Amino acid sequence: MFGEGKATKEEIRHYIRCLAREMVNSIGTKPLPFSYLLIAGDTSSRFEFNCIFYKEIIKHWDSEKIVVVSGNHELIDPWIEMEKNIGMYRKFFDILGINFLHNDLLYMEDTEYRWKCKILHEEEILKMGESKLREKVQNSAVSILGGIGFSGLNKEFNALQINYGKSFYELSGEEALQKDIQETNRFNAIYKKLLKTSGKNKVIILTHTPKRDWNADEYNSSWIYLNGHNHRNYCEVSEKCKIYADNQIGCKKVKNIGLKYFNCDSLYDIFIYYKDGIHKITREQYINFNRGKIISMQFNRKYGDIYMLKKNGIYMFMIYCGSRENSIFKGLYLLDGGQPRKLERNKLEDLDYYYGNLEKVEAGIKLLLHRNKYTEKQQQLSKFIKRIGGSGKIYGCIIDIDFFCHLYVNYIDGKVTPYSAGNISARLVYKDLKSLLQANDDCKLMADNYLCFEREFVQNLPSVQYSNSSEEFRSKECIFNEGEYIYDISKVIRKLQYCTEKNVVRIWDEKLFEDADKIYNQQIVC
Repeated sequence: MFGEGKATKEEIRHYIRCLAREMVNSIGTKPLPFSYLLIAGDTSSRFEFNCIFYKEIIKHWDSEKIVVVSGNHELIDPWIEMEKNIGMYRKFFDILGINFLHNDLLYMEDTEYRWKCKILHEEEILKMGESKLREKVQNSAVSILGGIGFSGLNKEFNALQINYGKSFYELSGEEALQKDIQETNRFNAIYKKLLKTSGKNKVIILTHTPKRDWNADEYNSSWIYLNGHNHRNYCEVSEKCKIYADNQIGCKKVKNIGLKYFNCDSLYDIFIYYKDGIHKITREQYINFNRGKIISMQFNRKYGDIYMLKKNGIYMFMIYCGSRENSIFKGLYLLDGGQPRKLERNKLEDLDYYYGNLEKVEAGIKLLLHRNKYTEKQQQLSKFIKRIGGSGKIYGCIIDIDFFCHLYVNYIDGKVTPYSAGNISARLVYKDLKSLLQANDDCKLMADNYLCFEREFVQNLPSVQYSNSSEEFRSKECIFNEGEYIYDISKVIRKLQYCTEKNVVRIWDEKLFEDADKIYNQQIVC
């Protein structure tokens, strides 16, 4: 590639850097700090070109959040053995701080300050006990198993047709095929062990070759599969499988280099493998469960026995103190985050009663939240706020637009109050959403987007107007309103939402569930 009539080294370096910048810029604003860049190999057949590419990439993307596997083109050097090649890339990526996986498992450890990436190598995974491996994965926000995968199961395109470098081409055809099968079996062995121990957890399988080239079993519907290699862009997201192989930019039909993305929440459940029933757990387990569900709380109580009730995926947590010497309260309490709530039935043997009625409580909560299509309306508003560039986070009766601006959805009549507030004791109420956005400088972009939607979709805009009479405003842009009363019912609604959003019951009032109890019993009779 160098020499007379060819590109100079500096021209090639400039071209690669431009491609790297073009690729990163294609995605627009990255959803920092939790965006990970996954690269499935075949970046270049030349090590020096890969060096230029990745040194440019880390200028635009946090190196700790880049995960790379090799492709067959990285192995293509005719002078370097495969293991030495892999070692060379490991050393290079270690220097850059990039996560390089070759038959390795990346998982995330929740430290005191942030998630930290850890890597288990092939030998560690195969030697590790199943329970310990499961613990690593289920306490991780997301795990990534990565490697080339190889092509030992592919009857048409395998080591007889694919150049895997010096370690293969010096062998006879039959020997090369057997080595391909051997490397395939190595990766498949790790995959199967992880599937056995952690099949219900969130795992991303990042390989260069498609799964069918190295594993013939069904896809795990809980996992996400990414690959490149075959130059056939393909994507399938269904109940059966999630496959992303649709950004193979080496494909001849792809003219523009860019990135695609998918969303993968960081929720995890440390009790997912526990059977239904009543379980005594530790204080640390309770804290870790809430961390995994991304539930903020402070739990400072050192005394009392904590019980976890699990039934059909629904959880409830209770604390029992049998001696006043250890606590200011005695008996059985419901845990509402870090706070114990009084219960009418508060003896230890009442755990069976609460477990037996847990499904009725869940039915009652869903009934309350879906009354008059309340939840549906909140979700529609949330979706619209996100479309114009806002947060859209739902918290009780409130939908966040940004830090100061919000929508309050009245649980009784369903009407919506747009307002801005710097604290919980007072607020400025606006007659409609447009007025709120236009009045706040931080919402200027959202206001422009709203006007675009207003012009194009007049009939489909959500109704967002102040709950009371608009005559109060007269010629005013907004009116002052004080008091914390709007947050009282919002706190109750938020407790109910923990059940529908996080599968955790944090409120128990049997009067609230009388209607649900009748419905539940009718369903049982039928």
